[in-house]
Order: sequence, then structure tokens, then C-alpha cells
Amino acid sequence: MDSIKLLGFIGALSVLLGSCASIAQPTAPDTTVLYNYIEEAILVTNGDHQVPAIVTLPVCIKSKSVPAVVMLHGYGSDSNGIQNTYRHLTMDLAKQGIASVRLDFSVPDGTVETPVGAAYDSAVSDVSAIADYLVSLEYIDGDRIGILGWGHGGTVAMVSAGENTVFKSIVIWTGDAVTGKFRSNDDAFLQAKDQGFIMTELAQGDSLNMGLGAVIISRSADVTTESDNSEAPVLEVQGDGQGQGQLEILLGATYHPMSKLILLEGTDTAYNFFIGDPGSYAGLSAETVDWFKSTL
Repeated sequence: MDSIKLLGFIGALSVLLGSCASIAQPTAPDTTVLYNYIEEAILVTNGDHQVPAIVTLPVCIKSKSVPAVVMLHGYGSDSNGIQNTYRHLTMDLAKQGIASVRLDFSVPDGTVETPVGAAYDSAVSDVSAIADYLVSLEYIDGDRIGILGWGHGGTVAMVSAGENTVFKSIVIWTGDAVTGKFRSNDDAFLQAKDQGFIMTELAQGDSLNMGLGAVIISRSADVTTESDNSEAPVLEVQGDGQGQGQLEILLGATYHPMSKLILLEGTDTAYNFFIGDPGSYAGLSAETVDWFKSTL
């Protein structure tokens, strides 16, 4: 991690915590209290590159009492999420005493990952580095870390939870996470091999180019198998226009009896965000925050 950014962040957090010295501080988050929070852009070192991320911490809480959530974006998005949904969610989590880190997947030259460069193996590696960073923070309870992913980020979340048991709770916002080998057809592979990428259609009607490396990884990815090592409960939140067909696959990817699917009534695959209707955000946020409050 960039040492200057880290020292500045810790210094600012210390000032805020010091200002709370006269306040009775709970040993675990009191969900009736709306916490103040501090937010800072950071760089976390992962081998030969750095992962850009934004950490949001509630303040006025005793050391090692704060649960945390790692937030993973999907194709065509960034750490703030589609229409800043992740940015808003970090504040909703912080108000309930839950910290978060939302990252931009990166590539070895240190730049932010593009869809052509996207691949599950490098993304999972980035997530592992972020998890190590969280556990190292003085104010984070390393036994209470969850993970949230949207679309491509959902797949990465499931695989990451299978590889790293630090994640005790999982939330998936629609998309790829429960479809396993979702781009495994031979025609797509041959096209990517020939031209270096394939075109991927997004829910909002846009298209992105998915690189050969990503196709190769996703071609061999089997989420239900790779997440077998995780004992964390999984919440999948979908628009009800997406249907219930993935519930059986989701439950096959986890052995936890609490795992469940929630359908948001009257919404499409992207929760109506791309048709100019952000009204579903309140329900999406409430389901997510309540889940992490009850499972972390």
C-alpha cells in the first residue's frame, strides 16, 4: 500500500476517534446508532501491482469491533457501482457500523482493469490482497468480513469465498455468479482466439469487448465447484423480471441453510437503473444491509 496515503488515513481516523473519547462506545455495533464515517482512497499492494480502492470506516467504535464488506463491481462499471449505487451503499453500511472497501480490479502494469483485460484469476488475487489489508486494520474484526459482488463481481465473490474462508457472508446482486461456465461455448472461444476478444452485451444495452484471457478463465470456471470450500451463507438479490430459475443453482453452490434468493418486485435484471427508475435502490440497500447485519 502507498505508505503516505495509509499514514494520512490512519492519522485522520485517529483524530476522529479521539474526538469520540467522551462517547460511550459499544463493543459491537449498536444498530440503533447512526455512525459518522471516514472515507479515503487507498492503494493496496498485490505482488507486482497496486489495487486502487476506497475504504469507508464508521468511527466512534472500539478497536476490533467493526465488521467489514468487500464490494466488487461488474463489467462496464467501477468501484462506485452503476449509477453510484455502491457509493451510496457504503454510507448505508457505515450508518449501521459496518466498514467497507470497494475496489477497482487492476492489471499488472498498475492501471485499472479494462473488460478486455478482465480475468477471474487476477480479480480473485486482488480480492485476497484487499482481505489481508482489512484484517490488518486496527478497527476491523477479522472474523466478521463479508463480500458483495454484482454481475462479474458476483462470480469473483463466489470464487473468492471458496478460496479464502475469511469471508463469512456473501451477497450477490444479479448476474453471473450462479451461472458457472457462463461463456463456455466453442464459437465464442474460437472468435476470441481469432481476434483477441468477444463482444459482451450488457444489461443497459451497451457492449464491451471481453479479452481472450478472460474467456479462457471463464470457460473453465465452475462457480458451484470453486465455491465448495466456503461455508458462508449466500443472499442472491434479483429483479423479479429475471425469474427464479437460478435459485436451484445458487443453493447448489452453498451448503448453508440460511442461503436464499430475494426477488425485487417490478424490476428487471439491472433493477430498473438503466431505464431511469432508481426507486428500487432503497429495497436493494435494505436487503443487503439487513443481511450483513444478521450474518456478520
